[in-house]
Amino acid sequence: MLYCFRKAICLSALVCSGMSFAQTNYYWSDNQKIVLEEDRTSVMLQLKPGTQLERQINTSSKEVKSMEIHETKNRLLFQLNDKSTIDLKELINQLVLDPSQVESAVFGWKLDDGFQVWNTDRVLVKLKKGVDLGSLDATLTRFDAQLVEERYGRLKFQVANVNLVLDCANALKESGLVEFAHPDFYAKKTHFAAPTDPYYVNQFQMNNSNDIDCDAPEAWDITKGIASIRVAVIDDGVETHPDLPTLNTSLGYTPATNGNGTPNSSGKHGVACAGIIGAAHNGTGVVGVSPNVTLFSVNIFAGGETAGDLADAISYAKTNGADVLSNSWGFGSCTYSLSALNSAILDAKNNGRGGKGCVLVFASGNDYYTCVSYPANNSNVIAVGAITNTGV
Repeated sequence: MLYCFRKAICLSALVCSGMSFAQTNYYWSDNQKIVLEEDRTSVMLQLKPGTQLERQINTSSKEVKSMEIHETKNRLLFQLNDKSTIDLKELINQLVLDPSQVESAVFGWKLDDGFQVWNTDRVLVKLKKGVDLGSLDATLTRFDAQLVEERYGRLKFQVANVNLVLDCANALKESGLVEFAHPDFYAKKTHFAAPTDPYYVNQFQMNNSNDIDCDAPEAWDITKGIASIRVAVIDDGVETHPDLPTLNTSLGYTPATNGNGTPNSSGKHGVACAGIIGAAHNGTGVVGVSPNVTLFSVNIFAGGETAGDLADAISYAKTNGADVLSNSWGFGSCTYSLSALNSAILDAKNNGRGGKGCVLVFASGNDYYTCVSYPANNSNVIAVGAITNTGV
């Protein structure tokens, strides 16, 4: 059930000179504390509904290195000069923004590996079995937090003062009444491993003279998949394509906009990944490893997706019959972790496919770290790396 709630936050209470709030510089994920350090080189502004995002912004401010617009979320994200000491009120003035249109303004956080995250005004919560929502009333009242959404067993609360989101989340977690509670963070995710070769002769991964391949022709002698197997391509959308005849256009989801139906592709990546999985063996284009399976699309690159949106993407795929969840994306961090996303992954792995469990595959990352990036480092997924055609 969705409870509509919107509380305007007075900007002066957030950014007026001399006012500060005690921040708890950590959050909980899977019963582990993840340390956060304030990052004053980045700022996220939440604008009020109806604000024209692009027309009012002075992008020539000397403090601003880059700007990211999240139209679906009505947000602006700014990277500032590394030595910036500007406060939030002055930054808003330099951007020539009407303060009455700004709902909240926050600096970012950095994890110990330098990865950046930003608070929204929401907290994601899952209650322990046997605990009712009323048990949280004292904490929710203390932080002026209101329930705004319940989906897939996760609760989403809006905290009136965005500066108290971490404290609220930690208080809920440390109450012992919830399985998890953490901010509905925004963090940048990236596409991983987009192929470019358009012809089967170049698809060495299928069949290679030195046998550095997946033995696809040998597998095709046994099966090319069946239509009853559903593969969710969780990416930037999959448009209809002559080489993707098994794309199910009656299924599909875009969490950031709560939009059902097959999401149109916002880039080349989702279509390319779908082709690797299921491109038809029809004498044109490329071939997929399993051309007879049914594909459907979940778009997580509409813009500005939060932790809750990504968890909803996994839960939607599981709930709508996905046998396999293909995820060629991730975060450029080996420290970042989200209980809401991990919980959705675990639920799909344990309870998908009618109780047999879904297969969840994640790309291990393009970051050239000595570790596997999150979420591929989650123990409930299969992490996939890449090799050259000589096995390097």
